[in-house]
Order: sequence, then structure tokens, then C-alpha cells
Amino acid sequence: MGWYTALGCAGVWQGDSQMQLVSGMAQLTAEAAGAQFIYPLVNANWQPDAEKQAAVAEQLWRHQGALFMSIVYGGYAVLAGTQQAVQQAMQALSPVDERFPLLLPGHAAFHSPLMQPAADQAQSRFPETLFHKPQLPLIDGRGQIWPAGLTQAAALKAYTLGDQVCQTYHFSKAIEVAVKEFAPDHLILLGPGASLGGRRGAEFDCY
Repeated sequence: MGWYTALGCAGVWQGDSQMQLVSGMAQLTAEAAGAQFIYPLVNANWQPDAEKQAAVAEQLWRHQGALFMSIVYGGYAVLAGTQQAVQQAMQALSPVDERFPLLLPGHAAFHSPLMQPAADQAQSRFPETLFHKPQLPLIDGRGQIWPAGLTQAAALKAYTLGDQVCQTYHFSKAIEVAVKEFAPDHLILLGPGASLGGRRGAEFDCY
């Protein structure tokens, strides 16, 4: 739920409303259909692996309308879809490091069209008044920058409870934009959670 964390840090969600929105979205998305799994797109040397990339592309093609690219996640692909499509794709992909493909426990088909019912409910449940102009710039899952103090609450609500829920989240693009546009001295990664393989955050110096 990194985007929601970012909204809180930037002051878009404040006070009790922040917990209301985060817990509400967690409930709506957890109750949604489908599943999610992760698969590497790089080799042991962290170089792009054309065979792995082609294998993932083939599964997306074979299960069109049922399997989707959920998160573009650096050297990994996070795919989401129906239970059947996810199971079949995981069986078809070659095992890697005796770990992948790795099913993410407790995950529905996040960041895919299968989440549309959850998005529709969220749009109806949460009013625009719960959203405020960000006090810090934000970069969303499309790589788009939301400037501090200039962003309209209605637009933030529409994206947060719409495309952000139902479309591919380009995490890699967001990091690329952050580095190129803001030239930070260092990056602090607050996750991911244990289900994606991370156990704690990390901090990296940028040169």
C-alpha cells in the first residue's frame, strides 16, 4: 500500500481520515477476487533475461482478460489474475531458485481490471473532502508527478480510487522519475512487505 503511505506522508490524507481510508481500502481490496504472484525477469547477475521475459509475455497472451501485469517491479514481474489463470501460469513458468514463481499469500488481483468493483465502491464510499492538496510532490504508478500545493483534490481522488486500483503500477517508472526529476541525495525504501520477500526498509546513497 505504498501509494497510500505516500499520500499520508504528503499530507493528502490527515488524522483519523487517513486510518479510515487505509483500512477501508484494505478491506475492499482484500475481499476482491483473484490472486497475485511474482516472477523474476533477470538472471543471477541481475541482467535482463530475454527467455524469462518472453515466458511471462506468453502467459499474459495465453490468458488475455484473465491475467495481467500488476506491478512493473524492477527485475521482477508481479502478475495478477483469476485464481485459475494464476495457477495455470505458475505451473507453466519454469522454476527459478526453488522459490519462483512465488504466490503472494492473502493477495487478490491487485492493480488489475478485476479490482473494478472495489474501485467503484471506494469512489462511492469516500468523499472528496477527505483529500487535501499535497504538501510534498508525489509520483504515482504511471510516473506522473503531482506538484505540491497545486494538485486538485478531485483529481487525486479519481486516480487513487480509480486507475491506481485497477491498472498496472509502474513502480520502476516512479523510481526513475524520482531520480531524474528530483536528483535526491539518497533513497529510502520503506518496503516491500514480507510477502514480496523484503524484511525491512533500506536506504541508498545516490551519486
